[in-house]
Amino acid sequence: MCIALSGLDSNANINENDSYCNLYRDNSMYVCVCNAITEREIRQAIELGANTILELKRSLGVAANCGKCVDCARDILCDENANASSAGAGFALVQAA
Repeated sequence: MCIALSGLDSNANINENDSYCNLYRDNSMYVCVCNAITEREIRQAIELGANTILELKRSLGVAANCGKCVDCARDILCDENANASSAGAGFALVQAA
């Protein structure tokens, strides 16, 4: 479960099956509440070379405590890897032409 602390009504009905990563695209969203790690920090770590949850755990402390942030962190990791793949493919096409 991914909880966005900013902009979320404290009385809102939170369904643990909802992916708040898909609903809230604010990069300052807290992904890991235990260690106060934001989506922006996770994306920066990925840009600097973190490619797995274990590497995010080692570099930032993601999923080092309760582990509820793992799914959200994994979604961000997949999103960044997909963005890098599509950007890389576009670059390769430009180079081939």
